[in-house]
Amino acid sequence: MPSGSVVAIVAVPSFAGVPRMGIAVWAGLLATALCSVAISYWAAVETDETEIPGAAWYRPLFALLPALQAALVIWFGSWAMPAAWGMLLVALVSFVRHRDTVMPQSRLLLSGRGLRNAGAEARQRFTDWRGDKGGPAPSVKEQLNQLLDRVKGSLSKATPSSRGGSRGKAKTTKGKHAAKKATASPAAHDAFTLYRKDGNVLMSLPLSGGDKATVSANVRNTQKLLMGAVRGGATDMVIDPDGKHYLIRIGVGGGLREAEKVPAEAARGVIATIRVVAGMKSGEPGGRGEFSMAIAALRCQVQVASSAEKHGEKLVLTITQAADSLLHARLEGLGLRPKVFEQLKDMTRKPHGLLIIVGPPGGGRTSTAYAILRELDAKATKITTIEENVECRLDGVTQIAVETTGGASIASVLKMVLRQDPDVIYLADLPDKTTLELACQAALTGHMVFAAMEGRDALGALDELLETGIEPMLVQTSLTGIVAQRLARRLCPKCRVPIDPPTALLRKCNLQPGAIGRIFRQREGGCQVCTATGFRGRMAIHEVLAVNEQVRRLITKPLPMRDVKAAAVLNGMFTMQVDGLSKVLQGDTAIEEILSVTS
Repeated sequence: MPSGSVVAIVAVPSFAGVPRMGIAVWAGLLATALCSVAISYWAAVETDETEIPGAAWYRPLFALLPALQAALVIWFGSWAMPAAWGMLLVALVSFVRHRDTVMPQSRLLLSGRGLRNAGAEARQRFTDWRGDKGGPAPSVKEQLNQLLDRVKGSLSKATPSSRGGSRGKAKTTKGKHAAKKATASPAAHDAFTLYRKDGNVLMSLPLSGGDKATVSANVRNTQKLLMGAVRGGATDMVIDPDGKHYLIRIGVGGGLREAEKVPAEAARGVIATIRVVAGMKSGEPGGRGEFSMAIAALRCQVQVASSAEKHGEKLVLTITQAADSLLHARLEGLGLRPKVFEQLKDMTRKPHGLLIIVGPPGGGRTSTAYAILRELDAKATKITTIEENVECRLDGVTQIAVETTGGASIASVLKMVLRQDPDVIYLADLPDKTTLELACQAALTGHMVFAAMEGRDALGALDELLETGIEPMLVQTSLTGIVAQRLARRLCPKCRVPIDPPTALLRKCNLQPGAIGRIFRQREGGCQVCTATGFRGRMAIHEVLAVNEQVRRLITKPLPMRDVKAAAVLNGMFTMQVDGLSKVLQGDTAIEEILSVTS
């Protein structure tokens, strides 16, 4: 040490009296308890959604685990900590094993894709918890309070009135964010509000129906029917004349059922009210219109179609809840098989080309298109959509609504959009030859074009493209692929009935007898959950035609349909019926439903 140096001696406390082991044990015990609480909440949510065998035993088990683990550690010491974690792991694996028996393939956790399914499930749970992503994220303290409230609700489900504890909290959170987005409108959180097509408020009433002195009977009856349909989960409502009465039928899960009979005079008043709200011309029956409505925080889009029947005017209403179908649509949530999923993602990553989405009206084409658009980076990519009705706003995407009634056309708007040189274009329809030619030319000049059109299947759509009179060479060089889809009803998981798979089904799917233990069919008469239909919700079945060189050479006029189908199957395409039958084997739907949808 050099002479003259100064040495500073600092006394560092050793904390010899601090019980490090005790602190570590209690920290581990606290972590175990928090994990038990989180797993208890998750198990309660899963049990609410589907009937899991023996689920009644898991709630008290997960609730008692923290106390039992603490008793073990206090009684036997720190070495019991691994045993506490082991108890939690055994209980969790047991619950997941029972859970997977009633879940579709895409949600299985104890499977080859278990980690991917768990990640997708966790992301969806976080999205539902956080609410609309356009609103501010809750703070850590708020999230912790919400979690504790939900766990308390999930553990106190002894009475029917508290049945929806944890899920109800999540929906309330989403409702708060939805209300923030609607602050510009006069609609209150507890009001029923009708909006014109342009978004302006037409009227806002209390959910109870309002004062009879100030609100007409026609408006009250209209409010009652619309609220009943939405709260019943309906996607369609038909008001059909039948002599002295009108039949009100609602569509839930893809099938129509009679809801009630309404006297003719009252029904005609409801029809007149809906025509005014939808902006339809007065006079003779016929025409189309649209409007939107908000029931508290739930916003719905309604398409209206009118026709003249023998006994009067018939209305068909198509109800879309954007928050459920479009706002959260994701490609991984479409139910695609792994190979088809990767195939479709490869198509969306191409720098240019034309990808067409085909399906019947109300078949989910818009949801699929929006899911594809969400796969793209809107910040790094210029995306423009051209639609007759913008059903859902996408962040970072330029969305153009085309007023065709005012003389505008999709083709004219597309010409204007191409001058702005976007990277990706979505066309909600290909109504004529001019629009199709422009779409093909845009795909050949460096743009990725997604388009939707009506059709039965992929090959039928290809034939229809050529029938417009467009040059086959233009389709050959621009077309990347065609995605066809339809919606099939999903079996109710609470009342579905197991049966042995027919030999013909196994042969169709290239499976040996005994390869599949059981499949399911709907129960006659259903249950209360599925409103006596045997089905609950809908699912998509798909057919993806990837256009490779072999298929491209066959695109001529007239189209050699058999040769194109053979080339597509050799290229790995599964027909829509085969895709549906694979979902039958997974227990998601019934054979009769797939045969009915694909016939």
